[in-house]
Amino acid sequence: MAILRLRTFARYAEILGDPVELDVELPISLSDLTAALQRLPHGNLLPARPLIAVDQRLALPDQRIAGSEEIAVLPPLAGG
Repeated sequence: MAILRLRTFARYAEILGDPVELDVELPISLSDLTAALQRLPHGNLLPARPLIAVDQRLALPDQRIAGSEEIAVLPPLAGG
């Protein structure tokens, strides 16, 4: 097990806090990471598939995390 630190923003920071630290088995897929987030208090308020950026790039649910990456859970984005 390892402690994985994630950044959250806007509404997600309000409901989960920032940063979020999770004790997980590495490597972990983003879909499993999302499931771990949803098990946190108020994690049920997250969408089924929140946007997650890994090293400042949007990532797909099957991407695996080794533990050294910068991970951010992003609220819905809007353009203007």
